[in-house]
Amino acid sequence: MPDFATPHTASTPPDDTVDLDLSRLREHLTPLLSVIAGMVDLIGFFTLGNIFTAHVTGNLVVASAAA
Repeated sequence: MPDFATPHTASTPPDDTVDLDLSRLREHLTPLLSVIAGMVDLIGFFTLGNIFTAHVTGNLVVASAAA
């Protein structure tokens, strides 16, 4: 019968592994969220008939087209 009272050290990662995972998450989170926001804006632009869902994107595109 398994001993459930004894904590298992194999299931708890060392602190440096947790820090490494958090730094990897922080490294990839910003580009991932940027891509998702861009995709939502693009899909909204095509779906709504050339209306931007994010005003900042609309301002940048209009300013770039005017330049």
